[in-house]
Amino acid sequence: MGKRSVTAITNSSGETGLTRSQQWHAVTASFLGWTLDAFDFFVVVFLVDTLAAQFHVSKSAIVWTLTATLATRPLGALIFGLLADRYGRRIPLMADVIFFSMIELACGFAPNYVTFLVLRALYGIGMGGEWGVGASLAMESAPQRWRGILSGMLQSGYSVGYLLAALVNGILQPSPHVADWHWRAMFWIGGVPALLALYIRTKVPESEAWKQHRAPTVREVLKAVAGGRYPVLVISAVPMALWAACLLQPALVSRLIPLPWIATMALLFTLIFLFLWLSSRQLAYLGLMMTLFMFLSHGTQDLYPDFLTTVHAMSSSTVSWIAVLYNIGAVAGAIVFGRMSEHVGRRRSIVLALALSASVLVFWAFGTSVLIVALSAFLMQAGVQGAWGIIPAHLNELSPGAARGLVPGMAYQLGILFAAPTNTIEYALRDWLGYRWALAAFEIITIVLLAVVVSLGPENKGLSFMREEFGESVAAPG
Repeated sequence: MGKRSVTAITNSSGETGLTRSQQWHAVTASFLGWTLDAFDFFVVVFLVDTLAAQFHVSKSAIVWTLTATLATRPLGALIFGLLADRYGRRIPLMADVIFFSMIELACGFAPNYVTFLVLRALYGIGMGGEWGVGASLAMESAPQRWRGILSGMLQSGYSVGYLLAALVNGILQPSPHVADWHWRAMFWIGGVPALLALYIRTKVPESEAWKQHRAPTVREVLKAVAGGRYPVLVISAVPMALWAACLLQPALVSRLIPLPWIATMALLFTLIFLFLWLSSRQLAYLGLMMTLFMFLSHGTQDLYPDFLTTVHAMSSSTVSWIAVLYNIGAVAGAIVFGRMSEHVGRRRSIVLALALSASVLVFWAFGTSVLIVALSAFLMQAGVQGAWGIIPAHLNELSPGAARGLVPGMAYQLGILFAAPTNTIEYALRDWLGYRWALAAFEIITIVLLAVVVSLGPENKGLSFMREEFGESVAAPG
């Protein structure tokens, strides 16, 4: 077979089976879904002080709601990923967008902390489902030669969502001393994404790659991941559920497993990866890689506004505008390194992006002036999200065709499950090492480990998601 055309971006049908307009509608819908989902998550990051005052709890209790959101995300990836592989990408994506939008809207009406905590845990299910389904739809709709840059654009939606949250926070200026409706309005705005479902319904076509690889049953989807060992994969859900319970209700789990909390978490972590390794070494590797990626992103973003307020005594307005700046850097980094990955490869581009973040880490954590902090934060997030910008393409290229709705999202959310204590760990390290060293030490270790894991892993850049006339998906010849 001769060299395959990769000019679908300018061709009416092309390699994806979609017109140019349909391709862009699919990518746009996925980008907007992830952008608005990220906005809804980061609203809490900018309201830590305000919510603590409104609900009469400590700041650490509000930080814990972030952990609750992260802990429930794998459940969303499992539910909506299986639905996407069994019934198509469009309908599960619409259902997910409506679900997380309605939960976010309800957060604005929460009368007390317990209600708010439960809603944030439910929101995590919706957030967990969106990325995997949206990423598979976008990457299956994107031409091969544009996959890298479109991957960066898609993942930059996370940074754009953070940017929007920072802008809205800067405009509304919520604080413990203003009217109650200010913080509630931040969540009410989060209900707007429900309108995206209408756009998906009217403009976004179903993935042609999914139609070709469609599995007839859920069992067949699981077999595509783990073969005949899929029952072992199913069994791994038990220690995963216990791990999440340890994060949300540690006292309850201690009655079942009479060990210290740290020992229990270590035991469950070992069991989970043992089951994953026995059932699917690919999923085990991807889960490990994504755990480190989550340490990288959440470790540099979630508590940074609080770090700026606490250590540098910056005003809410200043913090918001610095957040705007470093998220512009994040968007630029995701697109630049995503494009670069088409030329130098996925793994090498990720390592180069990590090197950029490592080079400015000292200034990011130990800078003494607003200018140094702002510039180093810009470059830090350019590197962090530069590495992340390659992930949608990289994960989808490493996933089996019949489970491309499940595997990327599940690997992504397994990472977030294991990395869910990130904010709590860094907050605890602050009391031991000080805020500056807590962030710096955590990220130094993360960057080094992630660079090693990525370098030693596989890569399938250029993989075709469509079946060939006489076989399965193959990498396009150069």
